[in-house]
Amino acid sequence: MRAARAEGGAVVVVEVDTTEPGRDEVVVRIHTCGVCHSDLHLVKQDWSFAPPSGPIGHEAIGVVERLGPGAERFVAVGDRVILGLGGAGGGFWCGSCEFCVDGHPRLCTQAKQVLGAMAETYTIWAPALVVLPEAVDDLEAPLACGGLTAYSAVRKLTTHDIGPGSVVAVLGAAGGLGHYAVQLAAAFGHRVLAVDVGAERLAFARELGAEWAVEPGDAAATAADVGGAHASLVFAASIAGYRLGFELLRKRGLFIGVGLPAPTRVRSRWVRSSCSPRIRRSCSRRWEPCRRCANWSTSRPAVWCAVTSDARALSTRRAWCSTNWPPAPTSVGP
Repeated sequence: MRAARAEGGAVVVVEVDTTEPGRDEVVVRIHTCGVCHSDLHLVKQDWSFAPPSGPIGHEAIGVVERLGPGAERFVAVGDRVILGLGGAGGGFWCGSCEFCVDGHPRLCTQAKQVLGAMAETYTIWAPALVVLPEAVDDLEAPLACGGLTAYSAVRKLTTHDIGPGSVVAVLGAAGGLGHYAVQLAAAFGHRVLAVDVGAERLAFARELGAEWAVEPGDAAATAADVGGAHASLVFAASIAGYRLGFELLRKRGLFIGVGLPAPTRVRSRWVRSSCSPRIRRSCSRRWEPCRRCANWSTSRPAVWCAVTSDARALSTRRAWCSTNWPPAPTSVGP
């Protein structure tokens, strides 16, 4: 079969052997695979731990083609499924270690990553799949990473006592993850301060529910007018975005870093100048939110899907529409 790989700073398509499904595994015929910014980092060797070559792709939608022994307990041939939910730990977890029992399967010592979905087929542990309703189009593959990661970040607001009505800054608001976060934060009742570059992207953020949508140069003044942001969610993969995220916070504001910049040094003065912020990192973690995220997307009247072809280019399309938006923020889940 054909598969895309990172080789020497470029993407190449090569022929690779197909793998037979083992116990509780299935082979999925891939229909679509999203391009995550982490794929770009891997290809460009931005991270010191990135291998010089290897498979790419971890957010995909496809149809179950073959079952391994025991897999019929979880899915059936012909089921349309989404894979990659849970990111680096989304391919397998034991279910019995202290991390799994506590609801953190991504930290399981036996966790297996989803990597290599940018191929014609992919073999994966059947319990790691979520069967999709027809309302979720094949082109919504970024929900498996971008959507879930944004959902995980927004849920942390409630965990850290950032309630409805709070001002939440979203940096990189029109990007592949940020545009999900704007919708989710607004649905949870937060007042969203969207930060991005360009009139078109700012208009897009307003359409998604942002109360304010400003360029980076205007963000500090806008935040100051309302006493500072209660929280900053930084989806921009740049140190400049991280610096600005700290600057927008009020005293004891919550900083959640999601975007992964290329390695560099962040000087502590930006942290000190933010009046003792609470700092958290965020990525997709628990398994149950994976299903909630997929279910939430079917009831949202105007969810947009963004697919990145490189670090800057962004194309968007309207995913689906309905006339009503009945669920209250609490229906999304804690």
